[in-house]
Amino acid sequence: MRFRTRISSAILICLGVTALPAVASVSIVDADKRCREAAGPPDAGTPVSREALDAYLGALSDARAACEEAITLDPPAPDALFQVGVIRQRSGKHGEAVDLFDRAAQSGVAAAHTKLGDYYNFGIGRIDEDLDRAIAEYRKAAEQGDAAGMTTLAIMYRLGRGVEQDNAKALDLLRAASDQGYHFAQVRLAEVMLNPEGIPAEEAEALGLPAPDQATRLLGRAAIQGNLSAAVDLAALYANDENGVAANPNLHALWTRRAAKAGMPSAIRTLGVMHEQGHGVDYDPAKAAAFYVEALETGKVDIEGLRDVNGLPRQRWDRATAIEFQKILIDRGLYRGALDGIVGFGTKAGARKLAGD
Repeated sequence: MRFRTRISSAILICLGVTALPAVASVSIVDADKRCREAAGPPDAGTPVSREALDAYLGALSDARAACEEAITLDPPAPDALFQVGVIRQRSGKHGEAVDLFDRAAQSGVAAAHTKLGDYYNFGIGRIDEDLDRAIAEYRKAAEQGDAAGMTTLAIMYRLGRGVEQDNAKALDLLRAASDQGYHFAQVRLAEVMLNPEGIPAEEAEALGLPAPDQATRLLGRAAIQGNLSAAVDLAALYANDENGVAANPNLHALWTRRAAKAGMPSAIRTLGVMHEQGHGVDYDPAKAAAFYVEALETGKVDIEGLRDVNGLPRQRWDRATAIEFQKILIDRGLYRGALDGIVGFGTKAGARKLAGD
């Protein structure tokens, strides 16, 4: 078949027919389509979860060959320039990445401006920090509607980094990015609405801050997308009435379970405290002890802070829970003391071994 194709192509050339270059061009254009379908649209935002990041990197790996072929177009495919730029960035080839993002930005890819802004904002690789350039790139990204660029520019205005501090502009940008559904902007905006730290009282009042009800809705939108920090913050809000949100033990439990199921250590230990106290869930010493063990095994929680949970009062160990905890330590060969329900030196030593200390 290849031999026949070569003969046919040679005949066409001899006859002065220029069909062959057109076929090659179609092939390269098809690479652009395959790149876009496999990698998705350019996105400079923070992935909502580790799973989302892994999925994106997997898609990018699958798209690599097509994207690299698509940047050989004349002119190069803009989306492919961005995706290959990300590939170069992740492999540490920052000079090549900046060049590709710059070409993508000039071709109208808003997310590429955000990537460039990040390079000059943080001085990544051998790129020198240049706040003026960073702000210029973020502004271009924001003007073109890129939610990630809007969010970082908002943070710059909030901090007064590279620009004069302007809380009103920061909030406007965060709202615009949140309205696009960007989870990271929703969480950042909720934080300001809950605690307008650093904003003078009169200015905060004029800006309608604090606004706990709005913050709760924003955190809910982010948590539903899979943002674990939003789920944890929501759980803490519903734990008591201290933040202007009515306590709701059922919602506290719901969001804590959501974060714990995803493996967040702080949420796992919180479930332990909830089962130990019967707060929003059934009182269950065995479950409480099992959650404590699971939290310690992550290596992110230690025995001294195991039962310190935002929104819930610190209480003495429930004796039945402490005994269940000691039983697990005995089964693991980490504790040889009495089942007395006293979390003393021996029990804590076993717990520290669970945590890898």
